[in-house]
Amino acid sequence: MSENTLRNWEPGRRKPTGPAKVLIEVAARHPEDVALRRRATPRLSSKEVLSAVAAVLGVREPVFRTRSRDSLPRALAAWALVRYAGLNQREAAGVLGLGTGAAVSQLVARWRQAVAAEAQWRTVGSELDSKLSGVKL
Repeated sequence: MSENTLRNWEPGRRKPTGPAKVLIEVAARHPEDVALRRRATPRLSSKEVLSAVAAVLGVREPVFRTRSRDSLPRALAAWALVRYAGLNQREAAGVLGLGTGAAVSQLVARWRQAVAAEAQWRTVGSELDSKLSGVKL
């Protein structure tokens, strides 16, 4: 589907038909599966992203797959997989051993709340961003 189709559909200027209409309907039913990203940007592997997150936090990678209430390390890993590995939420859920993309969505929201509320987590996010932005792809 072209970007123009989507842009004209959102404000109601156009009504998509055929495959574009089906794609929009599927996206509405399963938003965690939709990855509207620019394809031109090279991505890191899931392993590279999780290694960087573990290094920044000073933890071992298995902690990201361990279920723990309000786990910010797991939330950071989920956010980083979507952002730097280019995974959609369902794919990130598979990497982290979660049941659904919705669980990743909740973790990402939790991470954003922590970053907004605490300077410590903003610093961690900035450090990870610096580490992963400088990686040669």
